[in-house]
Amino acid sequence: MKSHSEMIRVEMGPPTGAGMWEFSIPSHRTGAKSRQPLLDACRLIKRMGGDTGRLVGLFDVGSDQPRLVAKSVEVGARLTVVEPSRGHGPSFRPFQPFKGIDHAEL
Repeated sequence: MKSHSEMIRVEMGPPTGAGMWEFSIPSHRTGAKSRQPLLDACRLIKRMGGDTGRLVGLFDVGSDQPRLVAKSVEVGARLTVVEPSRGHGPSFRPFQPFKGIDHAEL
């Protein structure tokens, strides 16, 4: 696995409401609010024309260890988290964009 210094760093900010967090991507000088910061950051990087083959990590501000890692921007951009109302808990599913909007609030 590549080192943490080679991955794109996504910094998790404070919660902004029920299930929403701020996030920033320092290397891309951007950020947003999201219910799934790592995956929405991947979609944002891809839309900006970033390197879709790079490893991406979700970090707490000031931490050197990621909370979560996406194998690549492309892989993260293709996934979403689904939380069924009852049953087995959250799982990853293929991302299906809503018509004309994205999950992240830019």
